[in-house]
Amino acid sequence: MLSSQFIAGTIFVAFVGACVTGLTWISSTLIEVDKNVAVMTMKMDANNEKVNQLHDMIRPMWEEFTGRTYDGNLAKFNAQTDLETSIKTEF
Repeated sequence: MLSSQFIAGTIFVAFVGACVTGLTWISSTLIEVDKNVAVMTMKMDANNEKVNQLHDMIRPMWEEFTGRTYDGNLAKFNAQTDLETSIKTEF
């Protein structure tokens, strides 16, 4: 017949094996996710660089087409119409 010590030892070894297997799976999954995030970051950086290059190419053509130059401040009123905002704020 099986002794209680043998059964307890077998259950303990199985539990430790399951814990080690779980920790191994978790660490390998985290490493894989970290690699995927690094690859996506590199792709996004490359895409951002391409978008910036396209913007630099298209901006002069757009300014020539519209006849306007943009300084990046889209909220500014047209100085030729002499319009002012009704809210007075100081920055």
